[in-house]
Amino acid sequence: MLERIKEFFRRIPLLAILVLTSCLLSLAAFAAGTSVYASYPVDPVREPWLTALMEGLHDGVFPWSRPDAEEAETGTGPEETSDPAAGAAEEEPEAAPAEDGKEDEAPAGDGEQTGGEEETEGPEASEEEETETPPAEPEEPAGDADPYDMDPDVDPSPTGKPLPALPENVSAPVVGAEDFGNADPIFLSPEDTVYNSDTKGLFGRTGTTYSFRSVDDSYFETALFIGDSRTTGFAEYGGLRDRTSFLSRDSVTVYTLLDHKLQFRRPGSRAEERYLEDVLRETPYDKIYIAIGVNELGIPDTRLYYEKYRKIVTMIHQLQPEAILYLQGSMHVSRKVAKGSDTYNNTIIVQRNKAIATLANGRSVFYLDMNGAVCDDKGNLIESYSGDGIHLFASKYGLWADYLRSHAIVRE
Repeated sequence: MLERIKEFFRRIPLLAILVLTSCLLSLAAFAAGTSVYASYPVDPVREPWLTALMEGLHDGVFPWSRPDAEEAETGTGPEETSDPAAGAAEEEPEAAPAEDGKEDEAPAGDGEQTGGEEETEGPEASEEEETETPPAEPEEPAGDADPYDMDPDVDPSPTGKPLPALPENVSAPVVGAEDFGNADPIFLSPEDTVYNSDTKGLFGRTGTTYSFRSVDDSYFETALFIGDSRTTGFAEYGGLRDRTSFLSRDSVTVYTLLDHKLQFRRPGSRAEERYLEDVLRETPYDKIYIAIGVNELGIPDTRLYYEKYRKIVTMIHQLQPEAILYLQGSMHVSRKVAKGSDTYNNTIIVQRNKAIATLANGRSVFYLDMNGAVCDDKGNLIESYSGDGIHLFASKYGLWADYLRSHAIVRE
């Protein structure tokens, strides 16, 4: 027997080393299975011990780690940035609309008229001033203007006042968080800002409403999840990758979502590069989940974020008019991150979640907030659920999936 093993190593040494290494790693994971890897799913066929070990290494959890460690200092899922505060102070207030590829131009002649009459009064006015050219007419919109700027569902006469609250269990409440007083005001809008005040159209709160109910995984077979790296992590570890479709990209924002190709994953298949608009035109979906917002925290301000987010939702509705749209509030960051950053801050996240929550109509657009499933009683992401305070450990994405299973709309 020993001679056969030696011959095996001599003939195909690489394969032999791989087999031996896999066996040793599986034994290590099995030995730690009741301690450090107790929270990782294990299945003899789909999720063997080796898979649990790999997911643990991905989270920075090693076989020799202490099982009661409250914080891990190494990686988690895909990261937007290694330093949450990096680049925040370098963003200019006008950066957000510029990334949309368009600039709002005032009509020619406006804004330069004050003071002109005082200079031309009296008989001593110069000939040039007496023959001043009248203001030019506003220019027509450019031919390549964004077609989704023209919202056919916009309310022609919004009230300018906050909308009445939706019935209980029709739209999720926004989860709050403690305020450390360190959020940079440049990223916030005034507290009394009114976002959606539509009484009609897509975002008006009229008509029959629907309440949340619990569903099984078959509900997600006709769904599409859209988002950033947190959605990528959910696709990998949320337990639905063989059931539903995902379209995500690390570091994507509401300002770049339409301009970049994303990773498109059909159930059980490999990812391919696709544009959001092409995917929406190609396949009808019954439910579409949107989870985005962490990468925009360093871009002023909540009002601009809301307006761009609203345009994205309008575009999705135009291309998928029969789909139920779920607007998922951005997940909070840990206390350590929130207290140490004026940008990656739960005060900013909560305000922006409140803004997009006003778009829920109770008929076809619903707000979801999974923070209650992963945050402590003060609204901070639980430290032991994350390695960097921004993304979940692989073993914790199931909490997100459980929340979605208990907050679903079934229109009968």
